[in-house]
Amino acid sequence: MKYIFSLLIRVLLCFIPVTLFDKVLIPLTTYIVYWLLIPSGAVIINNVITVSNFSFVIVEACVASFAFYLIWLLMLLTKDLEFWKRIGLFLSGAGLIFVMNVVRIIILTSVAVHLGYDSFNFIHFIFWQIVSGIYVAIVWISLVSAFRIKSVPVIDDLKTILKLIKRN
Repeated sequence: MKYIFSLLIRVLLCFIPVTLFDKVLIPLTTYIVYWLLIPSGAVIINNVITVSNFSFVIVEACVASFAFYLIWLLMLLTKDLEFWKRIGLFLSGAGLIFVMNVVRIIILTSVAVHLGYDSFNFIHFIFWQIVSGIYVAIVWISLVSAFRIKSVPVIDDLKTILKLIKRN
């Protein structure tokens, strides 16, 4: 019964909306990027950072909310993790994604200012379409290794549920 209760809580937590991540990540990312760009003469108004006449609007896509949400889901849907291991797993994954995202925004800002808008668009496309997905996969694989996770998200829970059904 304890397993079923744990699974129910984990599944319910999967329904936390991505917009909740946005509400935390947009201001956090915006202000950290701004603080790092102050030496470049950055100006901030709400979630818009201006550097050398280039304005960068920090929106949901910029903060990679879905990458954080994916780590959240993988963490919740991995069977047999202790509470603190789950927390550590999520915080480690979120931290790695957050740092890389801030670095990405700083790089893109620098590219726009020093190389122009066309270069910015090209490098932004490469980051968005290729690098980000690969990076999130590498983060998850690294976390699985570092935390010595043996369980496969979703699959191991489904196997356990099927065993419970067969027993009854």
